[in-house]
Amino acid sequence: MFKLTLLWLLFFITHSGFAATPVKAFFQNTLKNKFKYYRLFYNALSLFLILWIVCILLRMPSTYLVETDVFLNSVGLITMLLGFGVMALAFSQLDMLSFLGLSQKPESTSLNTEGVYRIVRHPLYFGIFLFLMGGFFIVPTHSILLSVVMGIVYIAI
Repeated sequence: MFKLTLLWLLFFITHSGFAATPVKAFFQNTLKNKFKYYRLFYNALSLFLILWIVCILLRMPSTYLVETDVFLNSVGLITMLLGFGVMALAFSQLDMLSFLGLSQKPESTSLNTEGVYRIVRHPLYFGIFLFLMGGFFIVPTHSILLSVVMGIVYIAI
């Protein structure tokens, strides 16, 4: 569990750190014309860390906190699908090439209040939260609970 906690903290620090305006400004001044690859690097690093965490989660021996049944599995599956749907709606409103760092359009500084963004400020985080919560209903282990709690704290901060 300690290793999982450290990995989540590493993800949270790098994810927020590299997204911070002063850090981006520093790299923009340092990298000059190579800064156009910053978003791509940011996404690749985030994806690598998330996949590392998922691999650790899948390999961790953990006992169930409660016994699952058809009802809990159904609630979990519905919650996961709802989370996936929220994330899909959010992604449908984004320019995916810019989001991934494959296009060099300048970042918008205006607040998006259209579609799902008028309901929730950060639908990707909300969708991830729902997805994780649903996963906990299906596989209610200590490691999944730790991941959900740490995710909630990170999103709240």
